Amino acid sequence: MTGPYNYGPAPDYDAELAAAHNPALPQDQLLRLWHTRPDLREALAQLPVCPPNLAAQVKFSDPWRDPNARSHRGIIMAFVLLAGLLVVVGLGYVGYMAVHGDGSTQQQTHGMLPPSDPKATSSAAVTTTAPPPVQSSPIKPVDLSTNCVQAEDGTDSNAVKYVYDPAKAFDNDPLTAWRCQWKEQDGQSITAKFDHPTLVTSVGLVPGYAKTDIDGSDRFAQNRKITRVRWEFSDGSSVKQQVPVSRALASVKVNVVTDSVTMVIEATEPGVSIVNKNGQRQDAFNGLVSVSEIEIMGTQPPAGEGPASAPAPSAPAQP
Repeated sequence: MTGPYNYGPAPDYDAELAAAHNPALPQDQLLRLWHTRPDLREALAQLPVCPPNLAAQVKFSDPWRDPNARSHRGIIMAFVLLAGLLVVVGLGYVGYMAVHGDGSTQQQTHGMLPPSDPKATSSAAVTTTAPPPVQSSPIKPVDLSTNCVQAEDGTDSNAVKYVYDPAKAFDNDPLTAWRCQWKEQDGQSITAKFDHPTLVTSVGLVPGYAKTDIDGSDRFAQNRKITRVRWEFSDGSSVKQQVPVSRALASVKVNVVTDSVTMVIEATEPGVSIVNKNGQRQDAFNGLVSVSEIEIMGTQPPAGEGPASAPAPSAPAQP
């Protein structure tokens, strides 16, 4: 007989005897043992005959003796290799998606410019850098107007003459002031106009006459002080500011494109009598309202920014 080991039948091979003693072994394995283990031939002949019903119940796990063990092991190894391959492919796919995404962004970009278009390649490499922020600076008006009667020119204790026109509020000198008559009510205003729409970032004022004469006469304490104003802009917006009673400039931040700024006085407090260095007493001077400085900070709007729309003109407030 022949088998998977290609052993031919030996002249002295007794197949009937071998099968009788080892009925559970296939004939090809018995033949292999007969060829390769001559020392077992006599042992095989001396073994008692195995009952067929007992041999049929024997379960083999030795691959050399179980004819199906090799095929089972091959199937298991095939499944293990397939499972490992699937794990490797899955991990590779997850890594690719983490780095490259699902491609939806590229599809949107390609929908506008084909990948082969050189413009698309060059534009992807361009990095846009935002320009540095423009620093705000004081804005000088080109025209000034008020709704109240300007105070008469005055002379201080050193015989220096002062004029109280609106421009004195924008001369960067706290010893000068814009002054107008106050007739038992607030509501006085001053309007500054610009020659082009301007981005205004803050507005502020020194809310009184911040001057002390050479003889010690404190004009800030003696005159009426402003405690609240309303800032109005040509786009129709406005902002109110509570002003501390101080000689320092008090400012409030804004963010508006406008070609004019109007300051409306909404509240004031009266001055008090003062005494100079010589002991001379002077009465409070409450018939006028004064502003030593007005500061408007901003920048010209970027190119392409249109002028702000101005509100409809309204009747001037009555002082």
